[in-house]
Amino acid sequence: MKKKPVVCILAVMMTGIVLFGCGKSDAPEAVQEETVQEEVVQEETTQDETVQEETAGAAETENSDNEISEEELTELYHAFGESLQAVMSERKMEDMAELLVYPCYLGIDDGVVVEDEEQFLALDADKVFTDELVNAVVNADLDAIEVSEAGFVVGDPSGKPNVTIGLDSNGMIGITGINY
Repeated sequence: MKKKPVVCILAVMMTGIVLFGCGKSDAPEAVQEETVQEEVVQEETTQDETVQEETAGAAETENSDNEISEEELTELYHAFGESLQAVMSERKMEDMAELLVYPCYLGIDDGVVVEDEEQFLALDADKVFTDELVNAVVNADLDAIEVSEAGFVVGDPSGKPNVTIGLDSNGMIGITGINY
């Protein structure tokens, strides 16, 4: 995922090698090539160490910057749950599509995984917004729901139908599954 810094560093390194190699020198050509090769090896070793340090530093920063408390996550899930309830009561596919994270599982027919918004919007709205699902979500008591490993499950207390709210691989909150 963190390939951009590596690509940039490699591009700068290659530019430096090209510029260094194009410079004039009074040294014989064989000695100059040997010196260039030694410096390239040293530069690549230093480059690799720098990339490893930067990657480790970025990972630490990313983890510390993105960490939120369980209480804050619960608040986010509750706020998202309120948005979900509003969208469900209106039964608008376009609004629902904005709440999904992709890929997203829907238990329609034999179950389907939608990969993007276009694929979701192609589904039959009557199959997505069943009366049972809409009633279960709209009438759910968000304050009574606890965050689980699956995320935040809004729906009928018996377990189905429900909508699972969770985090995608980028840490974005959204609907990860709809179960009928």
